[in-house]
Order: sequence, then structure tokens, then C-alpha cells
Amino acid sequence: MPSLVKLFAYSFGATVFYQCYHFVGTVVYCEGISMEPTVRDGDYMLVERLSIYFRRIKKGDIIIARQYCEHDNCNFVLKRIQAVEGDTVNYVSPKLRKPVTVQIPKDHVWIEGDNKEHSLDSRTYGSIPYEELEYRVVLRLLPVASFGWVDKGKQFK
Repeated sequence: MPSLVKLFAYSFGATVFYQCYHFVGTVVYCEGISMEPTVRDGDYMLVERLSIYFRRIKKGDIIIARQYCEHDNCNFVLKRIQAVEGDTVNYVSPKLRKPVTVQIPKDHVWIEGDNKEHSLDSRTYGSIPYEELEYRVVLRLLPVASFGWVDKGKQFK
């Protein structure tokens, strides 16, 4: 009987851990310079999913999205939400090298890296469907000297 209780306890613990990881959030390691100086290469960030599920993502939030750019060799991208559905975005197209104006379609967002010169983002591949969003970044955990809430960006305060 005690082994049955242990088995139940381990199973319950594993289930709770999985549910927290899958539905609430986790810790991620960040690679790359596209979000510098806000998020640096090697930072560990606490991320959550509830904002995505309840559609509470706002301009200025830093998110992690499933890779949308086919020629990049990573599975996820970490970028800032610059615009949401219905917004108009003016930018210089890296492909055309001229000013372009686009309106963000329903259920899409426009994402850009803070380090614009070193970022493949919506300026390259356009707006992305909301369903591609995975996490919202909440807190920098490491390095300890930089521990704290993530900056919303000057233009969104």
C-alpha cells in the first residue's frame, strides 16, 4: 500500500509540474543580440502563457513566438510587440529599401527586435498570426546583477 501512495504522489507531482510548465510558464535561456540592450545574449527569463491564452498581449510586451522566418535556424524568436490588429505600421522594407505602410490584419501582431540593425522580424516577414505566440516575458532572472521586471520600452509607457 505505501508504494501505491508513493506512485500516486509521484504521478500527481509530475502532472502538476507538466501543467504548470505547459499552461502557466517556465524559464528560458535567450540567445542572440536582436533584443539588446533590453534582453542580452545569455539572459535567463521567466515567461508566462496565461496572457497569451486570455489574449491580454499589449503593444510593448516582449513575447516568444514560434519561428516564422524560414531561413533562420532557431525554433523560437523573442521580440517586442510593436502593433496589434487594426494598427498601421510605417517602416523601411529591408527587401525593397523604401518606406512601406501596412495595416495589421485581424488576429495578427507586428513584432520587432529592439536592436533593429540585427533583427529578422516583421519588417522582413510581415505580421504574424496571434496563434504563433507562445509566451510573454515577465522577469529577468539571470544574471543576478540584472534581476528584475522587463522594460516595456520608452514608446509604450
